[in-house]
Amino acid sequence: MKKNLHSLLCCFVIFFAFTTKGISQINYSESFDDADHGWGLYLFGETDVAPCEGDGALRTNIYYSVDYANILSPSLGTSAGETLTLSFDYKVVEYTSDTPTDPTLNENNWGYIGIYYAPTAEGPFTQIGLIDTENHTESSSCATWTVDFAPTAGEEIYIGIEPQLGDLSGDFFVYLDEVSLTEAPECNGTPDASDTVSSTDVSCNTEEVVLSLSTLYLNAVEYQWQTSSNGVDFTDVAEGGNTNTYSVIQEEDTWYQAIITCTNGGESVTSTPILVTSTGMPCYCDIEFDSVEPITSVNFAGIDNQSSAEIDGSPGVENFTDLTPAEVLRGGTYTLTLEGNTAGEYETPFMLYIDFNQNGVFDDEGEAFEAGSVENSDGEDGQQAVTEIQIPVTAMEGVTQMRILKLFDEYSTDPCSSDDGIGYGQAEDYLINITACTTEAPTAAAEQNFCLEASIQELAADSEEGDTIQWYETETGGEPIEGSAMLTDDTVYYASITPEGGCESEVRTAVTVYIHTVETPTVQLLQPTCAEPTGTIEITAPLGTEYEYSIDGENFQVSPVFEGVTAGTYQVYASVDGCESVAVEANIDEAPEAPEVATVTVIQPACNNPYGSIEVTAPVGAEYEYSIDGVNYQESAMFADLLPGTYEVTVNNVDGCTSTTSGITINEVPVIDAPTADANQDFCNNAMVEDLDADGSGLVWYDAETEGNMLAEETVLVDGTTYYVAATDGDCESTRVAVTVAINIVAAPTGETTQEFEQVISVSDIEITATGEVTWYATEEDAVNGENDLDPSTVIDESGTYYATQTIDDCESEPFAVTVSIVLNADGFDKTNFTYHPNPVKDVLTLSYQNTIDAVQVYSLLGQKVIEQSGNQNEVKLDMSQLAAGNYIVKVVSGATTTTIKVVKE
Repeated sequence: MKKNLHSLLCCFVIFFAFTTKGISQINYSESFDDADHGWGLYLFGETDVAPCEGDGALRTNIYYSVDYANILSPSLGTSAGETLTLSFDYKVVEYTSDTPTDPTLNENNWGYIGIYYAPTAEGPFTQIGLIDTENHTESSSCATWTVDFAPTAGEEIYIGIEPQLGDLSGDFFVYLDEVSLTEAPECNGTPDASDTVSSTDVSCNTEEVVLSLSTLYLNAVEYQWQTSSNGVDFTDVAEGGNTNTYSVIQEEDTWYQAIITCTNGGESVTSTPILVTSTGMPCYCDIEFDSVEPITSVNFAGIDNQSSAEIDGSPGVENFTDLTPAEVLRGGTYTLTLEGNTAGEYETPFMLYIDFNQNGVFDDEGEAFEAGSVENSDGEDGQQAVTEIQIPVTAMEGVTQMRILKLFDEYSTDPCSSDDGIGYGQAEDYLINITACTTEAPTAAAEQNFCLEASIQELAADSEEGDTIQWYETETGGEPIEGSAMLTDDTVYYASITPEGGCESEVRTAVTVYIHTVETPTVQLLQPTCAEPTGTIEITAPLGTEYEYSIDGENFQVSPVFEGVTAGTYQVYASVDGCESVAVEANIDEAPEAPEVATVTVIQPACNNPYGSIEVTAPVGAEYEYSIDGVNYQESAMFADLLPGTYEVTVNNVDGCTSTTSGITINEVPVIDAPTADANQDFCNNAMVEDLDADGSGLVWYDAETEGNMLAEETVLVDGTTYYVAATDGDCESTRVAVTVAINIVAAPTGETTQEFEQVISVSDIEITATGEVTWYATEEDAVNGENDLDPSTVIDESGTYYATQTIDDCESEPFAVTVSIVLNADGFDKTNFTYHPNPVKDVLTLSYQNTIDAVQVYSLLGQKVIEQSGNQNEVKLDMSQLAAGNYIVKVVSGATTTTIKVVKE
């Protein structure tokens, strides 16, 4: 809206900078029936299409690239400081190139229309009305909008009206028509009672306080503003106190009232007075927000304030300085608990600003605190951001201001801006009263002695349960030292105390620290062996009856010798008078380990080698020796030429340790069983070695009982020949078994290789000569493979090649090919004069020919005759309704000539 108000100024000053005429009595109207109206137009235009009344109106089209427009009146007269009534007709309707008739709906977030007035064409502009989706009446007809306002007496009156787009997908017309501005009648008798109204209840030192009246009075009224410091004794305001409003900057608490007198009757009434409290403090910066996502709860040092959780339901900077200030002590720590509305599934961090030096700004060093965040909260679900706030001991005493600033997604870096939250969030201002801390410094011994490596947390100062002691490197200021920090010899440290629920003492107690050292020990180690699995640590210096020793820093003994120490790393200390030396690290090795159980590779005896071998594959290396009897050891890990038996494998290392025994067995020489097979095996036509049948592992076929040639699987078998098979395991071979082969050869059928037929036939009609069982195939491949054989009744209605085999004693011959030629039409049948229809046919097939049709025969594709009908006429109607759906052959006979057709039955 701020951008668009600026456009009122920048766009229309060129029209009206010259207009200064005054009107003593304002009574203005304009119907925009023609262009002679004197109003400045920005993206508005005159139109005679669907005006509210008369012949014309002003109209603008608002959409995504023209998202606002405005108009500005000429000077409509000079205000007498009394009530003015502005009235105009308007409507908001959906855009169309023709006459618009569809009202724009509020649920579509069309936007708003702002109504403003100004004392000059250049501004400043004051909003006096707003038409938005909450109060707009949806209609294609014009509605009348009326608003009363009371400008300052003597001001000229300029009226600005500005529609603004809401949802960017909107596209609509805004009409404005029948504008009037009238002044109220003159006052007579006694004016109505009125309350004094202030722009603020609490003001800062440079803030302008604007006083006004709750009643809008008629013309011919005089005003006299008065002020009072006690609310009883009032004094007239000398300057600027005779208008309907009064503006003032105050630095102390002040009462205000006004005497209103009716000029014509002389009667007066005094407004109810109001007290405006002065903070006596600087005025702080304001923040502009695009959308207010409110803070809903603040709890801090006595402030416990809940506020509205409604989005955009409260000011961007909400002033709560009229609440009782938070009470804090310098050096004290206080819990800040905050809640807020995140306007959806977002995170909104809080920032706390306190003007500790009371200079009117929030961003001096040490005045800003990150106060946590809430996420996906409606501000009333109990989700809280909680943090601890420590008041610096350097903070100025007295009442000052604090600000809580919540922004979308980011912590604020500027207490006067919402930019870090891209314009989303809210700020709340409160007062805080800071008083001096009266906590006294703690008592402590001025000198304190410690052993080496003492830390801050070992310093001692008197305190009670709940008190907190903090140590510093400086007498004032600085940050507390971490408790784990190490003490330094001959150094002064300073202690403060914070009682439970109290503040940290501003005065600190000084303590000087002295560190005592003990000589670092020297050690001698005896490491474990195979025979003795533990080690010994012996301290060789310092020695003496005043010393004690430890290898863990906890358990001390008089003896400098520690025996039976298991493997590990130890910290060796020498101690005297309760102080320990710097630790010396001593490492006791693991006891030497016996070698791992031997992992071996065993080669067992085979038919071609009656001896076995054992090879140790782990552990291996120059530091090992190996044995297979537990007595005799050798450097080589290989033991060859071993007879069948059980051997005990062990490994020795250089430390003299022996592994656990691993028992290994060398097997007897293996024997392979001979295969089994039928001694006589029969085959058809031809066969190969791979077709021979035998049971066994790793079978190998030969052409001789011993020695001979090994046969490949593709070797063709010969009738009456004996073959020999042996089983193998890769190395050994069994004895051979004999198999004698018989080959039964069946010849292929014979006959004419080309056969011609003048009608549809079945496969069984093909003539061949065969002695065995005949089988037909459609392809040579099927015939060779013996698959997909044809049923003898299969119909042949087209020429093609078919393949026949014969089977004798379960042996099937090679295929014999016959090419079949089907010649269905006899010579002389004139097909050019032959017709038939319909095809496909459902019930009756009609056949027509130039000569007499003597007979019609119908065949299934299996060659069966299913219909035969006489003709003796040129047109025959053939009833096929009783036939099943499918394909049929129809034969037509005319004299000595015939023809066939293929028909589809539905």
